[in-house]
Amino acid sequence: MSDYIKKNKQYSIERIAEFSDQLQDIFDSKYSNKICIYATGSYARYEANEHSDLDVFIAISDKGKDTKKLTKIQESEIISGLENMRVNSNLQEFTDGGDYLSFHTASDLIGNLGNTKDDFENTFTARMLLLLESKPLYGEDNYYQLMRKITDAYFNDFHSHVDNFIPVFLVNDILRFWRTLCLNYESKRSYREDNKQARGKGHLQNLKLKFSRLLICFATIGYLAKQGQGLKKDDLIDMIKLPPQARFSASIQDNEEFQLMFKRAMVLYETFMKSMDATSDEISDWIMNKNHRGLAFKDAKEFGDIIYKIVFSLAEQSKVERFLVV
Repeated sequence: MSDYIKKNKQYSIERIAEFSDQLQDIFDSKYSNKICIYATGSYARYEANEHSDLDVFIAISDKGKDTKKLTKIQESEIISGLENMRVNSNLQEFTDGGDYLSFHTASDLIGNLGNTKDDFENTFTARMLLLLESKPLYGEDNYYQLMRKITDAYFNDFHSHVDNFIPVFLVNDILRFWRTLCLNYESKRSYREDNKQARGKGHLQNLKLKFSRLLICFATIGYLAKQGQGLKKDDLIDMIKLPPQARFSASIQDNEEFQLMFKRAMVLYETFMKSMDATSDEISDWIMNKNHRGLAFKDAKEFGDIIYKIVFSLAEQSKVERFLVV
């Protein structure tokens, strides 16, 4: 791990602790048995810098039939507390003015799994990001209870395949998420718009898709592929606690060739991270420079090629590659 990546990791860990302390001061124990708040994005990946924004999700603790939705006043108080924390921490405004700060129960996140409500109610994204890149900020016990309930849902068939269980359900959901990200990008691409800012935003979304989004999905797929048949729930819980780079490293720790390949991939990824270590205006100007953009997307292609080669090789070695395709 390079000095730069170590620095960002330490910065992320310290800031997450600050956010958690502030939320504890704001809410005390008032909502500690009712909700959990978890971070996603660069902070949860331990890649944040001083210009990074904070992405959060809110989940209501699930007590089955006794689960009570929060009142509008309670929801407003929680949103207000998050906003106070954001301002006190000198963070950028929440995406789209906080439109994505919605409340989901575990029943929502599990019950919508695979049905038409999953996308519409944003439970798909909330569930996937909890598994792929998340860290608790408030209600840590509730966060881990939620994580275990969601992983239980992916292990429905485990009792019938204890010795050779393959998490096909989970793999399919992650692949669905990856392909949804790709399709969503295509539907919103703005390369041909006259507005320079919109074009720059489109290029930037594409670059993030090819680096950070690709990494969170396929670091997890790689870990699951390495485990092969016989994955246990505790293995999955342990993996979720790791940030994406650590997941990948854990998958290849016994293979020197893959370690060298991943080291090269991390050089490319670090270059991407450094490009994001700037203000929004500076990043926009950088991505609109044709030469800079060309080099960045060249790096992205090499990065994707390396990740593909490692992941598919891991799947072949464990004889689970078929489930990545058919």
